[in-house]
Amino acid sequence: MRVRYYGHVQQATGYGRAARELVRALVAAGIELDVRTIGPREVAWIPGDLADLFAPIHNPDVIIVHTLPGDCGRVLDLEGLQRGAGPKLVAYTTWEALTAPLEIVAPLYASFDAICAPSHVTALSLGANGNHQSSSDGRDAERRTFVLPHAYDDSRERAIVSQRDDVFRFYWVGAWTARKNPGGLIRAFSYAFSREDAVELVLHSPRCTADTYVATLAATGLRQGELPPIRLSGRHLSELEVEQLHASADCFVSAARGEAWNLPAFDALLAGRHVITQYGLGSDEFLTDTTADLIDGWESPAHVDVSIASTDGGEVTAKVIGAQGLSARSLWLEPNLYSMAERMKSAYLERTRSITLGYQLASRFGYAAVAAHTLNVMETL
Repeated sequence: MRVRYYGHVQQATGYGRAARELVRALVAAGIELDVRTIGPREVAWIPGDLADLFAPIHNPDVIIVHTLPGDCGRVLDLEGLQRGAGPKLVAYTTWEALTAPLEIVAPLYASFDAICAPSHVTALSLGANGNHQSSSDGRDAERRTFVLPHAYDDSRERAIVSQRDDVFRFYWVGAWTARKNPGGLIRAFSYAFSREDAVELVLHSPRCTADTYVATLAATGLRQGELPPIRLSGRHLSELEVEQLHASADCFVSAARGEAWNLPAFDALLAGRHVITQYGLGSDEFLTDTTADLIDGWESPAHVDVSIASTDGGEVTAKVIGAQGLSARSLWLEPNLYSMAERMKSAYLERTRSITLGYQLASRFGYAAVAAHTLNVMETL
């Protein structure tokens, strides 16, 4: 199988991490690859013995485009690729809400032979609207939508830290956005705990400004002396430092309203940490059949992040930030923050630090498993 892969392999983002892991899985399976970088080259990720992955392959059997849904078609346009005129075309993408607008999914199903998503939740959100425009029997999009989960290197062990101080440490990693909902997490934590509790919430969010952080704390209505200990880490961490963060804390928490996968929660699982998050998200892919605490929530119209600017003439403009295609006409899940506060309180009192799995992790998400699944998808086209 000869595959040309377009992805964010050299970008320091979640998409970049997912791209690197998928490429490593495919290389381990012996697939002949031609890797094309999308976006900034922030990470020098490929060791010397794999440098030939950037050498072009002529006449590939399959082309995989791994990027945001609104950008997949642009890659085809830039490269002069067209469905039905050469290799089979696969879009590997995400959607971070329960429903996806037709203007996002219609071009995907028109331009690609198959659409892959990391979780069943995401595949369902894309395929449901794809069916409205792509077939005579209403099931064409369903047949062309596949789940291709995130991969991890199951050949090495991760550090597990057993010695901890008396403080029970909750932690979260993510972008400071409405979808990731750190404000909701802070409110739940502030409801559950007081200054006197031997507890801490560590928030790791590069690019979060001090103004945004202070405003979110102030929105709780509590004075600084009344808040339980909350600490912001805003610097960029290497993958090794992120791994150490997971290994040295106690319980990963997330009040996200939408997740196609939730890589930090997956990393917490790999580190053996207890996890508290919402049920019904992409993280169900790896947290179902575990001892993670999955709280309830309800469907709600989504909203986006904006920045406001004003001119000297008094004109005010609003700019949408980083929410490709998302709007109030899409639904996501609003978490029950009271339930989250209760689960955090129980984890603290019972010192619930570890997670137990009811399945074999490598058999679902290891390199060999994901590579075999990818091959199966490509061979069905």
